[in-house]
Amino acid sequence: MSTTQRLKESIVKNPARYAYSRHKHYQQYGLTPTETKHLDGLATLETNGIVVFENYFSPEQVEKMRGEVKPLMDDLIADKYTGKEATHRFPEYGVYRLLELDNAAPSTKLFFDDEKINSLARAFVSPKVTSYQRMAESKPQPDTKSIADDWHFDDWKHRLKAFLYLSDVGPNEAPFVYVEGTHHFHWWRFLKEWEYYAHPKDKRKGYFDNDEFEAIQKEHTYNVRTCTAKAGTVILADTRGLHRGSLLKQNSRLMLVNFFDVR
Repeated sequence: MSTTQRLKESIVKNPARYAYSRHKHYQQYGLTPTETKHLDGLATLETNGIVVFENYFSPEQVEKMRGEVKPLMDDLIADKYTGKEATHRFPEYGVYRLLELDNAAPSTKLFFDDEKINSLARAFVSPKVTSYQRMAESKPQPDTKSIADDWHFDDWKHRLKAFLYLSDVGPNEAPFVYVEGTHHFHWWRFLKEWEYYAHPKDKRKGYFDNDEFEAIQKEHTYNVRTCTAKAGTVILADTRGLHRGSLLKQNSRLMLVNFFDVR
């Protein structure tokens, strides 16, 4: 039995289950414009699912954060990190992550505690939103591919991530790629969302292969935004929308990531 057939049968067996969960979730989440004074950014985020603030932090601020973060990430990459913070090392994928970063590198609180970013998260997701994961991610190894470099969404529920580039990111430095408008509900999402809801242990939940993505694009012609930008740029993205990383072809990429949700 194919995955599509299995999903269709599971939906038919209990058609109200997923719909009820969506209804309850969306009663608690949604736009609250009074939580922010940055209404232009909120409007762009709601329409496109992504908003980009170029040169958000000055070169001096970026250098201060980078000066603290890069030595820690170099140790992590070399498997010599001795701090107490949680880490993720995926050398086969060329991805390294240091969590609880604001404890290890206090200068990064400039990003993680930023008023504008946090107020937009409250206004877009929920006034009860919290910053629940604060990390650095390094991609230092060209031509290594991660599962996150395939088209996917993170969840069918509201999620928001804020990214800060600490290095210049051109087309060869693994830019973040987002498909604008795909955070809104569409019927092409339905089976994938059900798969995510009904089969949470499936590592490929929420993923689309190239043929599936091309079929979606053929019908809807979404704008695919490749986020090349200078160090200091901040990106806010609703990760219900389709997105992916991209292959690092040269140099390296270093960025900070702040995860927002109601916990």
